[in-house]
Amino acid sequence: MRKKCLVATVFLCVAASSAMAGGYEGPGLGAKGIGMGGASIGLADEWTAIYWNPAGLAQLQGKGVGMDVSRLCIDGSDGNGVANPKLIFGPTPPINQMNLDQDDVFYRPYAGTVGLTNEPAAFSSTGVSVSSNVWLPAVGGYAQAGNYHLGYGAYAPAGYKTDWKDTTDGVTASYNIKMATKVYNISVAKSLAPGVSAGIGLNVIGGDMEKHARKDVPGTNSYTYESDGTCDGNSLEWQAGMLFKPSSILQLGLVYRSGSEVALKGEARVNYPLPTETTTPPVIVKQEKSDFTRKYNHPATCGLGIAFYAAPNLTITSDITKTMWSSMKKDVDYSPDGTMLQDTHGKDLGWTDVTRFRTGMEYRPNSVWAIRAGLFTDPSPVPDKAISLTNIIDVERIFHTLGISFIKNNLTCDLVYLHGDGERVADNVRYTKTTNEYRLAGQYRF
Repeated sequence: MRKKCLVATVFLCVAASSAMAGGYEGPGLGAKGIGMGGASIGLADEWTAIYWNPAGLAQLQGKGVGMDVSRLCIDGSDGNGVANPKLIFGPTPPINQMNLDQDDVFYRPYAGTVGLTNEPAAFSSTGVSVSSNVWLPAVGGYAQAGNYHLGYGAYAPAGYKTDWKDTTDGVTASYNIKMATKVYNISVAKSLAPGVSAGIGLNVIGGDMEKHARKDVPGTNSYTYESDGTCDGNSLEWQAGMLFKPSSILQLGLVYRSGSEVALKGEARVNYPLPTETTTPPVIVKQEKSDFTRKYNHPATCGLGIAFYAAPNLTITSDITKTMWSSMKKDVDYSPDGTMLQDTHGKDLGWTDVTRFRTGMEYRPNSVWAIRAGLFTDPSPVPDKAISLTNIIDVERIFHTLGISFIKNNLTCDLVYLHGDGERVADNVRYTKTTNEYRLAGQYRF
């Protein structure tokens, strides 16, 4: 029955804007690249080339190390609140398609047309706002071995943590999620000819997630509904890049990332109400517990970038990138199966490929200071039907960035601010999302 799909969806990974797992979906890595609007494929002249374009490592002489840390603050709103739809036990369709698409995690039990408990149809029905504030660290470096240039790093490109709770008509519901993405990279680059270099890299992509939903229904027919899921896993992804410098004022970059399938493994548990076909009591609570594997399609990306050295102290960059989000599917395998915890294999989520544009500039008034600014577009791959607090709030946004660097001998210190916001209306419901990021970075060249 379709009702079996409902609770299983609570364990669907939040991909896109929370995980920002498509490589270019997040702001990026390093204060210089982000300060220039994330347009760094054609520049890639720091240790962070391991992220933007591994061919850029061939520009770096000697060795160096770098690190940065950012505070990522995300605010989102769902104008429709959190649904608590009917789940009908009987011959009629148990739940509508919209509730399945939006991964609604709560339901109220019905036997035919008869409600078995006294519950609201939604929580925070006038709208709900949530916030996530996480720290994202990064560390890496580069070295030279003969004609080869090596790069390495470990960084957290995305993270998300939020808590929601509401009480309506005496019924209390809560929803919590915490997730993080980690990447470990090693790259190598080599100059192939004057003005031409190539690089390759290997990423170990790891992720972990925790989700919890709970609803306490008081009164004569009281019960507690709970669903929990924890999972983690990792996979390999390769990337390759090229840099071409046809003249002293122009440099072009190409990069491709293979994408990968990450198998997130963990444990799921759910306590849910079932009708008893009597009135004393009308429902009982059943528990299921299972190990599960959620296959996540980390999408492939490709990009083209240009760096224009307009003057000795002025550099202008632009990138265009494409992410193949259409590969996103829902694939969950439970062992053992249950009534609610049921397998779902290869379900197309209806996501679309997206193209992003980035541009930025760096101005150096003297040898000590550098000022950067940029912007980039962030279209959403997620269809209207899937937007909700319990699935994903994703909107089209334009980001603006501003950065400054202090350079003293071999030491560079950077500070960057990023802001982006946007909204969308789906089925007459308004959704908003705002991101602010504060990043502090430093690097030292030996």
